[in-house]
Amino acid sequence: MKSTFVKNYGETRQAGFTLVELLVSLALFSVVLTAAIGSLYTVNQASVRVNAMRTVLDNLNFATEAMSRTIRTGQNIVCGGVDNQTGAPNCPFGNSNGAGTAISLDSTIDGQTVEYRWRTDTTTGNGVIQKCTVENGSVSDDKCVALTAPEINVQRASFYVDGADATDTKQPGVMMMIEGTATAGPDNIEPFDIQTYVSQRAGE
Repeated sequence: MKSTFVKNYGETRQAGFTLVELLVSLALFSVVLTAAIGSLYTVNQASVRVNAMRTVLDNLNFATEAMSRTIRTGQNIVCGGVDNQTGAPNCPFGNSNGAGTAISLDSTIDGQTVEYRWRTDTTTGNGVIQKCTVENGSVSDDKCVALTAPEINVQRASFYVDGADATDTKQPGVMMMIEGTATAGPDNIEPFDIQTYVSQRAGE
């Protein structure tokens, strides 16, 4: 009878967990859970930053596409802008003289002469690409709207125009080079460098 009691008692102890084993298991589970939560948080934050940056860059793509569309369907391309044009309409070596950089053309989309220019926003201090409506051969600031978002800082914009002179036989085209930084949060600042060439499709 005594030996049977000892045997049954021993089997009961083998089927359970000791307090030490339970504490060790809980500690391991806590470590794994903490690591998993930390990884999920990091992945989520990275996803938020990527989505925010994508939204900012989508705005930049919209600005360049808006200029490209007008150049393709416009007429009378002038490098330097109608209100500060001092030479020939061509500038194959570029027009990147600071915040005065501009390119103007007579848009066939809305029948108005528009000018795209690079300026410094007085509120944010960032460089912006503006679309301006030309009236009476000049441009006023109240006729300009920013195409780029406040999170975009255009630090350099150059326009290379060739074939715009009516005396040559070249197809008018514009090379645009835009550099700067895009900000999507205090710790998420990325540089960008865009180069694109647009050829005019409409006849002179």
